[in-house]
Amino acid sequence: LTDGQPDQERETGALAQALGGASASFGSDSPPLSPPWPELLIVAGRHAAERARRLRRDAHGHCLVVAIGQAAAVPIDAVDLAVVQRGDAIFP
Repeated sequence: LTDGQPDQERETGALAQALGGASASFGSDSPPLSPPWPELLIVAGRHAAERARRLRRDAHGHCLVVAIGQAAAVPIDAVDLAVVQRGDAIFP
């Protein structure tokens, strides 16, 4: 799930491919996701992160959220794993 920026698409796609699972790309303007929830949601971008937080809440723990980049990883307690560049501050 991304804000539609090419670098975000590239990063989320590369991680999904490296994990070897099936993947689909959703932009922040795509229709809302509904059950069955994905087991893993890889997200990049501030607007996409807001949508991922809602999905994580609605899925009641049935969807893990991996955030790529500082914008998607804040607040840190809203994601299960944050992947950020060295030096990016994600903790207050």
